[in-house]
Amino acid sequence: MKNYILLLLIASTAISYAKECDLKWSGLPFDQSGNFHSECRPRVLYSWIDSIDTINKKDYKWPFRRKRAIFFHRTPLATSIYGDFSYRVKLKENVRFKLVPWNEAHYKCLYPEEEKKYTVYVNQDKNGFSEYVLCSSGPVESWSFGLKAHLEEMKNEFNSIKKYGAKNVDGFLNPNKRKYACDSCFQGYSIHDARNDGSEDTILKSIERMQRVVGQELGGVYNLSDRRFYTYGVELDEHFSRFR
Repeated sequence: MKNYILLLLIASTAISYAKECDLKWSGLPFDQSGNFHSECRPRVLYSWIDSIDTINKKDYKWPFRRKRAIFFHRTPLATSIYGDFSYRVKLKENVRFKLVPWNEAHYKCLYPEEEKKYTVYVNQDKNGFSEYVLCSSGPVESWSFGLKAHLEEMKNEFNSIKKYGAKNVDGFLNPNKRKYACDSCFQGYSIHDARNDGSEDTILKSIERMQRVVGQELGGVYNLSDRRFYTYGVELDEHFSRFR
């Protein structure tokens, strides 16, 4: 009986992973009614730093030592207007996503300590734009900085915005202004969340800065599971595996 139940759980999980995210709403992974859609949850998030001099290569938890909320977006270019360099985080498979009131996590992160270890907090404005907040390193499987694969993700996103997006009145590249189906868009979502990508010039400068640091000694994957730093090998492949 136990084996039968286990098989059912495995099968249901596989179906959930295989299901396409067709939620026509930019505030993923929750819909407008606040219902969670597991097939729309991100496995990869991006945050930013202002200077590479702040990176501590010897500290595998370096980005998460701050005693406050750490903000993330679902695509690499969405960090462009906040900081000079983006870094990439791959989440553990079993993390929980919790929808919280807009701006609540910005100044608090006053959630139960145990909850923070496995929860990604999601802020949404009324238009559905999502920000993701971590209050702990617990949900993180690995993070990386300054790698060529990350740079390619930035370039691919820019090309998608140019091809499918629309400019709004203040000159921001805003794909959410025109909903569209995009099979090649980042993380396989049918709606591309790049609302805060900023001007084309801002984005290109962000890509250029990343281009300059690719190949430097700071570039690599910081694995939180084994507490090691990798610059090549299967660990990089696992970190950059695109989807579930």
